[in-house]
Amino acid sequence: MVNFQKINEYLTIAQSSVLRVNAVIIDCIDHICLVDTLLLPSDIKALKAFLKNLNKPLKYLINTHWHSDHSIGNKYLADSDTIIIAHQRYFYTHTDEKERIRSVYKGQENSKNSYLVDYNRIMQPHICIKNKFSFADGLTFSLIPTPGHSSDSICIYLHELKTLIAGDTLLGSPDGYYSLPYFYWGDEQDYIESLEALKGLDLTCIIPGHSNILTSEIFDHYLSYLHCLLDYKEKLSHLNYPLEKVKEIVNADQCVDFANGRKLWKPEIHNLNLEKVFI
Repeated sequence: MVNFQKINEYLTIAQSSVLRVNAVIIDCIDHICLVDTLLLPSDIKALKAFLKNLNKPLKYLINTHWHSDHSIGNKYLADSDTIIIAHQRYFYTHTDEKERIRSVYKGQENSKNSYLVDYNRIMQPHICIKNKFSFADGLTFSLIPTPGHSSDSICIYLHELKTLIAGDTLLGSPDGYYSLPYFYWGDEQDYIESLEALKGLDLTCIIPGHSNILTSEIFDHYLSYLHCLLDYKEKLSHLNYPLEKVKEIVNADQCVDFANGRKLWKPEIHNLNLEKVFI
């Protein structure tokens, strides 16, 4: 099931009930730009029907990164003239990333809850960026490489709207919950540098890869968590503790000062981050 939330005359968020994943529809007057594609076939079908009812060509489809909940719908949503844009690292899935996918989903390949997919099925981009790339077409877009969550992560800044479409560089969270940065597929130091760069943008709206709209305070929250993990890494690295011992010592509550009575959304993210840092 997909909920379509119109933010303003230009932006509509299509949010799936599964994983609360967001795709963003940008109405550029004469054409449409879509950022990310949702995951489930039924949700992609609903998104395609919504786009068709707009009666405007889908000129651009931008993938914020290679993960299937943001890119698997490319071939179902793109028209023959649609230009698909992503980071150049999107063109391949690193061997170590494939190995981590197999590790995470080991024993779950036949589970109805498994989202493991064949990435060869995902339609590849027509244009790949390496550095920051800006263009104007109805609105002014800046595509900003933000490695951290994954090596190919990008964010889209819409200048006139002072809006950041962040993909999973910034994860939203439902009311009553808070989220953490997730870098199992990326690098924590890259993440810090990316967040520091994004802090300098003039923003009134941040649309995350999942769940609710964010405010700029999320940058400091994420940075404090990441720096805390690095501090623990420095303190514990010489002790050679097994991962389970590390998890006992470095629990999420000790790494955040912004929970304010809220619960952690997707607690498994913290454990996967620890696995990336300490193994």
